[in-house]
Amino acid sequence: IAVGSAVYIVIAVILLSLLESKFDFIALLFETSSAFATVGISVGNGGTLSLCALFSDPSKVIIIIMMLSGRIGVFAFLLSVFKQDKAIHLKFPEGKVNL
Repeated sequence: IAVGSAVYIVIAVILLSLLESKFDFIALLFETSSAFATVGISVGNGGTLSLCALFSDPSKVIIIIMMLSGRIGVFAFLLSVFKQDKAIHLKFPEGKVNL
């Protein structure tokens, strides 16, 4: 689970570094790790806003996905996204109860 989470964070950081080339890799790694761990810590942009406030909309979506998947877990998140609906056939037992 830890390796899967680390790979998930690295993929998100690579995507963010492609979309947000004006920011340092370490700052993007910190923001992504903070979002995944849902701790609320940010590098900041020098003012009162977090660094994510300066991101483009696709980058903000990546951060939102990281927050959601970090909260419920990577594998549970992926299962909920890629879930295949299978019909479940249940047959309940029938019987007569005498009182």
